[in-house]
Amino acid sequence: MRALLVVLTLSLAARLDAGLVLSTLRPDCRLSGSNTPGENGTDLRCRTAAGVTVRPIHSLVDLRGQVQIRSEADALEFVRLFTTRGVWLSSGIATFAEPLVGDRADPIEFTVSKAVFSRCCAEPRVERKSEPTTHFRVTRTLVDRGYRIFEVSEMVGPDGSWRIVSKRLRSRAGRQLGRWVISAM
Repeated sequence: MRALLVVLTLSLAARLDAGLVLSTLRPDCRLSGSNTPGENGTDLRCRTAAGVTVRPIHSLVDLRGQVQIRSEADALEFVRLFTTRGVWLSSGIATFAEPLVGDRADPIEFTVSKAVFSRCCAEPRVERKSEPTTHFRVTRTLVDRGYRIFEVSEMVGPDGSWRIVSKRLRSRAGRQLGRWVISAM
């Protein structure tokens, strides 16, 4: 059993490193996940004149000033960084996962069938706002580790400034919708 856990942890760590792609990140920086079994974490590594600086990333707030958000697609990619495609499970950062429609239920990719998705979730919406300054409002469905389903609205600025502006409980019955894995390793 321990060997299986180590293999699974290594597999997730490899997926994490491969999955941390953010097109809006500064070109001299990259995100990196831990490749050590049992260690969860994400670092921002940037080249400077003095070498490489490494900063731990604890939330999207830590990426402010390191990204350029220009479009609705950029804003959605940014907020999804730690909540989709297997990254949320192994990052040690995310407390929510965003369910996506898939061909089949997959607890690591956090996909559910179209029928299940339509019962619990809504497609993400992104609006460009210009008052008082340009920013984006992203509204999407997220599930927490207690299997509660929320509608969450987030604000994203052009520099990566980020905050949750509202969180509304949609259902406490997320566990009944399918085979989801929402727990840290």
